[in-house]
Amino acid sequence: ALFRIVQESLTNIWRHSDATRVSVRSYRDGERVVVEIVDDGKGLTEVDLAKSGHWGVMGMHERAKSHGGEVSLVGAVGRGTTVRVQMPLTD
Repeated sequence: ALFRIVQESLTNIWRHSDATRVSVRSYRDGERVVVEIVDDGKGLTEVDLAKSGHWGVMGMHERAKSHGGEVSLVGAVGRGTTVRVQMPLTD
């Protein structure tokens, strides 16, 4: 599930962000694994997220939730987007 969420994040960056740099960082936080995907693209906004048709983002949320995790997306216009995934180490 975590792999597929990261894969979808990278696909979205490639398709939509106009980013020139992307970093992926993972670490353990207690009994959870955290993955952060950060790009320097045009930035995802609340208006962008409110538009219909974001099946990939919805799928990321649902996939994480089905394993007891969560996904957050934070963007700033012209400064990029951060996707943060938290998943328990055990189901």
